[in-house]
Amino acid sequence: MTFRRTVADFAIATLHRTARVLGPRFYRLYLDELNRRYNDHGERVAAEIAGVRVAFVCPNQLTRWRVETLYQKEPATIAWIDGFAEGDVFWDVGANIGIYSLYAARARNCRVVAFEPAPANYALLARNVAINDLSATVMALPIALSATRAIASLGIADDLAGSALAHFGDGQDDAPLRLAALGMSIDQLISGFKPPFPNHLKIDVDGSEGDIVAGAKKTLADQRLKSLSVELDDQQPEQAQHVIWVLAEAGFRKIGAHRSPMFPDSPAQNVHFARLSS
Repeated sequence: MTFRRTVADFAIATLHRTARVLGPRFYRLYLDELNRRYNDHGERVAAEIAGVRVAFVCPNQLTRWRVETLYQKEPATIAWIDGFAEGDVFWDVGANIGIYSLYAARARNCRVVAFEPAPANYALLARNVAINDLSATVMALPIALSATRAIASLGIADDLAGSALAHFGDGQDDAPLRLAALGMSIDQLISGFKPPFPNHLKIDVDGSEGDIVAGAKKTLADQRLKSLSVELDDQQPEQAQHVIWVLAEAGFRKIGAHRSPMFPDSPAQNVHFARLSS
């Protein structure tokens, strides 16, 4: 190793240590800036889906991680989507940057309606749809689905693209960031705007699942809806039991519950439901 390389390595290590001393948020911003400037892939990272390279815009480490763990983070969700019939309609509620929306569109040729109210995530979701020429297949909407129509507070845990933990509605006084958002129920959206009707519905909104299910009674009763994946939290047992009860009343049975193998101690799990045969 040359003297110049030794000095360079020492300087880099010193910069990293200094950035860490200034706190985790500063260190993440520092890494994100390095990623933007020096990432060999620029701001786009590709994933292979059904033999096709699909590009995702990744302005920070978190979004890059989401793409790189596409097949590892929630393998049960991937397997569920793989079971869709080609051409089915998939609604992705809480789409984040569009990982599973684009997967369904490419792997199963599904029509997709993707919902993401958090501004930073919606911006990337829309860009990811556009750069993959999927605008005719994937409809991205910046709407917060809920129990009823309202303009209310959207509490956001973090303003970084790729972040989760956004919650629409009351009880957000402790949210680090808040902004107004338009919300409506699934039944109101279908009645008023006639989007493609879902055959499969994924609800992953970090705590508002009960409100969304409550606003979808007509949709749940429609035989065209075949299956659901709903994230339920062990720390909210009353909401989880209520969701399971509402879906059972609508003719769905629980067929499995899956925690991410990357986060086996998480209280959240994706619970899959299928309509009972008539």
